[in-house]
Amino acid sequence: MVTATIERPLPPAELGINLTRVECVVPDGATQEDFVYDRARYVVWIGGRGCAKTASATFKVLEYVEQWPGAWVLVTAPTWSQLWTFIIPSFKRWMRPDWVAKWNLSGDKMWVDLVNGCRILFRNASNPDSIRGVEFSLWLIDEVAQCDRYLVEVGAPCQRQAGYPKQTIVTGTPEGRNWAFNMFMNPASRIPPVNGKEQISFYKATPLGNPFLPEDYVDELKALYSGNPTMAAQEIYGEVVAFEGLVFPNFRWDTHVKKPEKVEFRRVLGGMDFGTTDPSVILLMGIDDSNRRWVFREFYMRQAGMRPLEVASRWKAEHKVLVYFADPHNPHEIATMNGSMIPVVAGDARSIETRIRVINNLLEDKPGGPGLYISPECPNLIAEMQTYAHARDTQLEEKFSDTLKKKQADHAVDAMGYMILGSMASQQGHNISKIIFR
Repeated sequence: MVTATIERPLPPAELGINLTRVECVVPDGATQEDFVYDRARYVVWIGGRGCAKTASATFKVLEYVEQWPGAWVLVTAPTWSQLWTFIIPSFKRWMRPDWVAKWNLSGDKMWVDLVNGCRILFRNASNPDSIRGVEFSLWLIDEVAQCDRYLVEVGAPCQRQAGYPKQTIVTGTPEGRNWAFNMFMNPASRIPPVNGKEQISFYKATPLGNPFLPEDYVDELKALYSGNPTMAAQEIYGEVVAFEGLVFPNFRWDTHVKKPEKVEFRRVLGGMDFGTTDPSVILLMGIDDSNRRWVFREFYMRQAGMRPLEVASRWKAEHKVLVYFADPHNPHEIATMNGSMIPVVAGDARSIETRIRVINNLLEDKPGGPGLYISPECPNLIAEMQTYAHARDTQLEEKFSDTLKKKQADHAVDAMGYMILGSMASQQGHNISKIIFR
């Protein structure tokens, strides 16, 4: 990666878009024009505030619809406010008026029809299931780090419009080592090549030198974050940073993420966390002869309905699961599972502090390795481990649970905590049959 001031010739003149000049951090020698014309399956433009993410993505959509009459395009943003404030104004600004057949900006299903038969749909990403019935070829995900991984899991299979090349445009400012970092940026975990062909092209930009920003914009950003170099690295330079206050500070991809290849388990246990609008989670954990714990299977779904019951039953048979330890605050779901001959008990109801301290102890890299490994097949759990954090300005005298940042993803972490504490209870002389059938 290099820093350079690069001429930015944008899409061809017939699109009616002016040339611009932006200072960017990009793959050596690459330009914004390379981004616009890049044909990779996933094209990622990540950067700081004001680095022309939305404009660049708009240009790329316009270039595509010019080349592919009749194509359907889906444009998603984390909220309706972001669609109305940034996305739709960008398309109205840069799209030639004679391209437009009709705008429909009413209700919760907005779109614009073009004279060449293309339709561009605008949707709020906060409800991923709302796009299940849509078929499209091109997809723009704006501010990806603010969205849920489930959005991609639902949307990618919808890119099946016959006769058109499928592509996903991903833009945003990083928000730590979350799921978006793992899926699109982390070399160790990002979407792998298919048939030897790389799936992801990655570009990174900064607002430095962008002539279309308000005067003193960058200087004001630098002043704003002058006392917080971590925020400056993220918000100005688009760096993926790890904020202080992480609950699992010793968790490392290269240490703790590992497939249990050629590992034999003495027993297999499960963990569950139930959700309605929040995700429902099921994890499986094997314990080897050295008493190390391997979390190796993950089910993670919003509005899952009866799927958890079906998955828990199938995994019980496939992996000989001895017992599942579940969220103790949901006795009805536990009773339903038991009524279907799935052995589920309430997880340890002790404080969340206890669960976190036990997990941190297992993460310690001791002689012979740590006591806990997580398979890369558990991406949501890994993402939560990398981002689960204490609130800023936490006071030492506060109750531990009050120090945790509110409304953050912790569903898989909770399921793992119930499972790990349950495994320790059964090792300490408890009769497992009494635990299951009490």
